[in-house]
Amino acid sequence: MSFWFNNGRIAKNIYELLSSIKSCTKEVFEYHVNPEKNDFARWAHDILKDDVLSKRLTGELDQKKVVLKIKKRINELKKLK
Repeated sequence: MSFWFNNGRIAKNIYELLSSIKSCTKEVFEYHVNPEKNDFARWAHDILKDDVLSKRLTGELDQKKVVLKIKKRINELKKLK
């Protein structure tokens, strides 16, 4: 199941999610991440089944920090292969 950004972009995996978050506007990011919700953390939990990433993203409101946390998780997952 894909993640649909409110600007029409679609992410089908963690790599596309990273790319889309890196390039989205502040307004798009804040639509998905704000004090009331974190759509990226929820998607990581429900769709990617990645509780580690979900927990790291929960409560994080800074776009650059979200990008760094996703990059870190991708690197960790590569090492597990």
